[in-house]
Amino acid sequence: MQQKCPKCGHKWSQTPAAQKLRGLDPEVAGILREEARREAAARQAATANASFHGGQPETRNAADGGAAGLEGRAEAERRQRSGFLRGFVSAVLLAAAGIAAYNHAPRAIEALPDLEAYMAIYADWVNALRPKVDSGVNHSIQLIQDVLARFR
Repeated sequence: MQQKCPKCGHKWSQTPAAQKLRGLDPEVAGILREEARREAAARQAATANASFHGGQPETRNAADGGAAGLEGRAEAERRQRSGFLRGFVSAVLLAAAGIAAYNHAPRAIEALPDLEAYMAIYADWVNALRPKVDSGVNHSIQLIQDVLARFR
């Protein structure tokens, strides 16, 4: 069945499944329309007029006039931020463990002599990596100094 939007004139074909939805109880249809209006208003407020806190839209609950859908989005954003934090902390802890293993290699070898071959390989790898890291850090410092010099 061919449909036409009364506002813009866009035409589309309606599927039989969509036609079945037309037969909804008027009360249910009214509730769905109201929910869709609230969701659209909340989405518009969140993107256009909402105040921002820490780069994230401020969310409100249904008691203070916001839509319940915002709470779900806020929960998803919180999980995403906590996932980033977990990954960042994991990377920092892994780097700290590597530095500690390098710095305390002699003590580790004294305590566990079987580790000597593995610690020697690890120490050689870190020693080979240090000039590259030093070069990268020096290059980054130079870039930062160049950018700062432009603002003076």
